Amino acid sequence: MIYVLYRRHAGTDIVAFFASLTNNLQNLGVGENVKFDHVITNIGAAYNPHAGAFFAPVSGTYVFMSTLLAYYGHNGHFQVVHNGNMVCNLYVAGAAGITHDTSAGSFVLYLEKVDMVTIQNSDSGEWLSGSHYSFFSGFLLKEMEHNPSVVG
Repeated sequence: MIYVLYRRHAGTDIVAFFASLTNNLQNLGVGENVKFDHVITNIGAAYNPHAGAFFAPVSGTYVFMSTLLAYYGHNGHFQVVHNGNMVCNLYVAGAAGITHDTSAGSFVLYLEKVDMVTIQNSDSGEWLSGSHYSFFSGFLLKEMEHNPSVVG
């Protein structure tokens, strides 16, 4: 007897991206996407560096990671955003113009096909260091037709 546990569609079994920030960003506006412009890996072409956004090519569970480096002497308030809704915050503090600070995190999200995930600035006038110290990456852990999350 043969059982089919799950099905994969051709071309959707691998989704992974890794992008870093080339230049320093200055005076970011509230809600502005951080556009990680140096794309190192983009299997499945799901990350758009021009929009600074990841668009899920299939429904499933995804794992994301980000590290942000504060610009000298500048604090930074950033958010992980899923379809316009804040998921979590990232805060970096560059003290007294002489130090940098990093914030790093990883997060797991169930996404429907075409859902969007971004890293956004959440306060006016923020700065962020480039030179490939700040990055955003993610991959498809498992393709799924329906959200298996249990709430409650």
